[in-house]
Amino acid sequence: MYVILVAVGVGGLLLKRPFGLLLFHMMGKAASAPRTPLEWLMGDAASVAIVAVGLLLHHRSGLPTAPGLERLLFKDARRAPRPMIWRTGLAGALVSVAIFAASQAYQTISGAPLPLTAQLSTGAIPHAELMSLAALYPLGVIGAGLSEEVIFRFGMMSALMGVMSWARVGGRNPGNAWAFWAVNVLQAAWFGFGHVAEGLVASQGGGLALATLTAPQTWSGLVFGYVYRRWGLEAAIVAHMASDVLIPAALVCWRLATGH
Repeated sequence: MYVILVAVGVGGLLLKRPFGLLLFHMMGKAASAPRTPLEWLMGDAASVAIVAVGLLLHHRSGLPTAPGLERLLFKDARRAPRPMIWRTGLAGALVSVAIFAASQAYQTISGAPLPLTAQLSTGAIPHAELMSLAALYPLGVIGAGLSEEVIFRFGMMSALMGVMSWARVGGRNPGNAWAFWAVNVLQAAWFGFGHVAEGLVASQGGGLALATLTAPQTWSGLVFGYVYRRWGLEAAIVAHMASDVLIPAALVCWRLATGH
């Protein structure tokens, strides 16, 4: 099971890499530019390390793995109720889309729209690059949904919950609600900060802290973390992928409705 999850995470990183490199180029970030310590912490090597620690501590975390996959691999798991992967995943995606819509409205009112949205609105991106980005977007959706859920939800949450269980923070029960929400907030903040560091979310007057707090990815990370804990990793992956499909559609509707 764990070997499969690692393969899924690594495969997702490879799938989303071409889309990510092109997006960084469009946002004015060179792949060969020197990286800050924080950017190193957001890199692939750090992500693999997070997953490795999560694998070691997952048995102490009280968190699920992938119940749908378990049903395929283990006979005992087939006796459990069939997991509601698609229904709950799509519900999580709809919540994420609502979060994005609220964030888009806030960014527009505050005069600091999302950087990529601003470039699209002003026509600063060449048509050829837009076509290349659109062609690579499906791979980006699949790769991000797979890799980021394995890294942030399974890896980071398992590592943090495992440490809290070992230290008996929040009680003896590794799956208690207090510990879960503390961990969920931490991983969601790191998830949102990663998108801020990538330049996808504007850093406003309050700097990185305010940008992370108001980033839609931070709040979506909370949703994906809850979906993962309640229904398993597959449901979180569906929620992530579906939101990445629905949000561009919502952005197009927003632009048509507002002219921005």
